[in-house]
Amino acid sequence: MNKKVILGILVLMAMAIVGVIWSQIRLIQSATLVNTERFEKNVFSALNEVVKKLELDEEKDLFLSSMSQKYPNSNVPTFNPFGSKEKEKNLENRIKMDYLDGILKEELAIRGINSQIPSYRYHYGIYGFERGSFVILDGKKFNYEEGKENVLPEYVNTGDENTAFRVNVFPRERPVPGELRIFFPNKNAIILRSLGKTLAATLFFAGIILVCFGYTLYIIFTQKKLSEMKTDFINNMTHEFKTPIATISLAADSLNNPSVLKNEDKILRFSRIIKQENIRMHKQVEKVLQMALLDKKDFNLKWSPINMHDLILAAIENISLQVEAREGSVQGFLNAASPVINGDQTHLSNIINNLLDNANKYSPQKPHITVFTRNVDKGLEIIVKDEGIGLSRDVRKFIFDKFYRVSTGNIHNVKGFGLGLSYVKTMVEAHKGKIDVRSELGKGSSFILFFPLH
Repeated sequence: MNKKVILGILVLMAMAIVGVIWSQIRLIQSATLVNTERFEKNVFSALNEVVKKLELDEEKDLFLSSMSQKYPNSNVPTFNPFGSKEKEKNLENRIKMDYLDGILKEELAIRGINSQIPSYRYHYGIYGFERGSFVILDGKKFNYEEGKENVLPEYVNTGDENTAFRVNVFPRERPVPGELRIFFPNKNAIILRSLGKTLAATLFFAGIILVCFGYTLYIIFTQKKLSEMKTDFINNMTHEFKTPIATISLAADSLNNPSVLKNEDKILRFSRIIKQENIRMHKQVEKVLQMALLDKKDFNLKWSPINMHDLILAAIENISLQVEAREGSVQGFLNAASPVINGDQTHLSNIINNLLDNANKYSPQKPHITVFTRNVDKGLEIIVKDEGIGLSRDVRKFIFDKFYRVSTGNIHNVKGFGLGLSYVKTMVEAHKGKIDVRSELGKGSSFILFFPLH
C-alpha cells in the first residue's frame, strides 16, 4: 500500500471521526436546550401552582374570619391572618411562611426537583413592589432598611436576581402586590445532571472511537514498517544467496572444462570453493530457520556451566583475522573474577560472535573493537564496544526488531538479513539476562550484556 493511499484513508478516517464528534456535540447542545426548557417549564408550573394555593388559602381564611364575625357563637374557627384592616396591605403578613415553604417543596418535588439533593438546592423569596425589596427570604421575614444589619444575600447581590424565576403573587389584584421569586445557584449543574447518562455514553463511545482510531494508525504504520523490512530482508536474502549460487555455478562450469579435468590441483581448488559456498548457503538458511523457531519459542537450551572468558577469547580469535585484514584491532579486557554462568554454549557463542561481527561490519574505517567483562551485583556484565558509525536515538528504538537493519546508504553495502540483534536479544532473555545499547551517532556503540551468575 503506497503512501498516498494510506494518507487518503487516514484523512477520511479523521474526517469521519470529526464528523461523529461534531454530531454528538450538536446532539448534546440540543439535549441541553430541551432539558433547560423542560426544567424552566417545571419550575414555572410549580410556582404557578404555589401562587394558586396561596390565594385559595387566603380566601379560606377570609371566609372563616367573616363567618366567625357573622356567627360569633358558632364553632367556626376564628383565625384572622391580617388582624386589623390597617395591616392588610402588608404582603409579608398575608402569607404563612411555613405553608409557603411546605407547598413550594412539595410542588417542586412532584416535578422531580428534590431540594434534598445538593445540586437542586434553591433560595426563594417574596418581593414586594410597594416597598421595592424582598419582604420574605427563605421562609423568614426580611426587613431591608439602610443602615440596619439585614442585607441582601450574596446570591441576590451577585446579579442572580436578574435570572430568578418570577411569578406574580395574588395576580388578580390591581396593582399586583409582589412576586414569588426562586433562585437556583446550581442551575447549570442541574441541567448537566439531567444529561448525565447521555453525556457519559457520548464520552465513552467517543473515547472508544478515538482509541480504535489511534490503534488503527499504529497497526497501519507498524504493518507498513514490517512490509518495508520484509522487502528489505527479501532483497538482502536474494543478494546473499545469489553470490554463492553464482560462485558454485562458475566452479561447476570450470570443472566441466577439459583443461581443468586434466589438472588435479584445479579440481581440488574448485571443489573446495563449491564446498565453502555450500557451507555459506547452509549457514544463511540455518539463520532464517533459527529465527522461525525463536518466534515460536521452539528451542531447547542445553544448560551447563559455561566460562564466558573462554567463549570470548575464542570469538576474538575467530574475528581477529577479518579485523586485522582491515588494519584494525580487537582486544579483550576480561576482568571478571567469576566468569562462569549457566547457559547453552552454542547460543552464548553465537551471541558474542554476532556482536563482534556487527562491530566489524559497521566500522567503516579501521575497526577498533574492545570486549570488557566485570562482575556486578549477582551477575556478569559483558560490554562489546566499537568506534564505528554509531546509532541515532531513533535507530536505537528498533535495532532489536526482526529484519531491521541500520541504513548506511546502499542496502547491500553491509551484508546480512537484519536477524542478528533480534536473535541476540531473544537468546539473552532466554538465559534470564538483559541487553542494552549505548551509542552516539558517529562515535561508535557499546552493547552491554548482563547474565546472572551460575
